[in-house]
Amino acid sequence: MFGQKYGALIIGISLIIIGIFGILGSTAKKVCFQRGFLFFHHISVLLFGILFIILFYLLNFQAKEYFGKSCESTQNFKELSDGVKSANESFCSISCPCNLDPTKFKDKSVLKGKIGFSNSLLPSNVQDCIGFDSEKYKYPIQLMNILEMNFSCSGWCTSTSIFVFSDINRGNTSGLSCFNKFQNYYEDYVTIMGYISLCLGILFILSFTFIFCLYCEKEKLKKKKAQELRLLYQ
Repeated sequence: MFGQKYGALIIGISLIIIGIFGILGSTAKKVCFQRGFLFFHHISVLLFGILFIILFYLLNFQAKEYFGKSCESTQNFKELSDGVKSANESFCSISCPCNLDPTKFKDKSVLKGKIGFSNSLLPSNVQDCIGFDSEKYKYPIQLMNILEMNFSCSGWCTSTSIFVFSDINRGNTSGLSCFNKFQNYYEDYVTIMGYISLCLGILFILSFTFIFCLYCEKEKLKKKKAQELRLLYQ
């Protein structure tokens, strides 16, 4: 998830390199360089086509099983659940009073049992709690902060009454657990990316097929001209 931008960057750079091979192959004066660059260009186009087809299969068939599981069924999900449970026990408790501004909440009943004061020196999220192991739960902190900020959800398996990982003073949560939001959003996201990969794969394979057909036709014309010249001088 966090490596998406790096994956897109690698694919972008690879496509630029393929394009450069094609340009060099088309403009090279020496035949050996021309054929060499064009060979690498054609093979790269074919490999990218195959890669995108495989990516489509992985995203639209293998990933579906992953999204059909419960909130603690995988190692990552269990780690998330444990991290959220630990955070809920620590934040706004006797061990970690929080920077709590009741005026930010429309429904103040959610603050029952929470220990906090309107003081900027106190933590506004669990990451700043002394008793919470931020290093151990680094992955849950990163993901839950993103989910809380983007979907206004809280908790993992079940929703919590306050925002724990982003900022408690954002006010009331949506009342929905972040696991359900995560499932719904990323299942749609993976499906869309899968079909984009399929289209790119088909495009690359068609491109390779078209280039291959042109090459074969060109070779046939060369042979035909050679035969005509032989007949002419016989």
